Amino acid sequence: IRSCGSNKPLFWDPTKNAPREHSVLRGKDIETTQTTKDKPMPLNKDMIITLRHSWNKAEPTASTLLHRFYETLFEMEPSVAKMFSGIDMVAQQNKLGAALGLVIREVENPGKLLPALQALGRRHGEIGVTPDQYDIVGAALLSALDDTLGDDFCTQTREAWSTAYATVAGTMIAAAEQPILQSA
Repeated sequence: IRSCGSNKPLFWDPTKNAPREHSVLRGKDIETTQTTKDKPMPLNKDMIITLRHSWNKAEPTASTLLHRFYETLFEMEPSVAKMFSGIDMVAQQNKLGAALGLVIREVENPGKLLPALQALGRRHGEIGVTPDQYDIVGAALLSALDDTLGDDFCTQTREAWSTAYATVAGTMIAAAEQPILQSA
C-alpha cells in the first residue's frame, strides 16, 4: 500500500494465485461489515469525501475502469468467467457502474441503499455467487481502481474503497443467506 505518489501495490499474487495481504473481507465478521436500516456504512466524513472525489475522477473513464475490473477478475479467478458466459458484457459493465454510482450517491442514506444491496445480494446468491468469491471481486475492484486512478489511488483512497466494499459485500452476503419471507 502506498501513500499518494509512491509505487503501485500489487493486489494479487499470481505465483500463489491468491490475494496478497490486501484481502478485503478475509478475517472480517459479516455481522460487523453489513449495513442495516439504522446503521450506515462505517465511513467517516473524510472517507466519504475521498470515495466521492475518487469516483468523480474515475467516472469519466468508467468504461475503462469496468472493463479492467472484469479483465482482472477473470485473470484472478478464471472459473468466475463461466458465470458470464452468454452475457452482454457491455450491459454487465453498465450495471456495475450504476451500482457503484448508487453506493457513492447513497453512502450516507442506508434507507435507500440497503434495499438495493439486499436485492442485489439475493440475485447474486441465486446465480451461485459464494461468499468466498466476494473477496476476489473486492481485490479485482481495488486493482482496477488503482490502474484507473494511478497516483490518486493512495492509502486513504484504498482504505475508503476497502471499507465501503467490505460493507457492501457483507450486506449482500447476509441478504443472500437469509431466507426470503413470503406472506401467507
